[in-house]
Amino acid sequence: MDASATESNKPEFLDLLGRCAIGWCRLPIPNRVLATEMRAEGINEASVMRISGNRVLVIFNSIEERDHIVSSGVMSTWFE
Repeated sequence: MDASATESNKPEFLDLLGRCAIGWCRLPIPNRVLATEMRAEGINEASVMRISGNRVLVIFNSIEERDHIVSSGVMSTWFE
């Protein structure tokens, strides 16, 4: 792999990582149910992916959105 190609992708990758939150879901609920419950709480622009078991990856649209939602405590409804 060309080193310059790796460097050009690095900022995008770091941006993606900055928009993510990983949590341990309190209940073994399906992703679609979790996403629906999150939308009901006003978290509309987030992608939910199951990593393994009860571990869930949530990707937000921006770092600011992630910081606001995580600091609000609403995520503690579902995550430890």
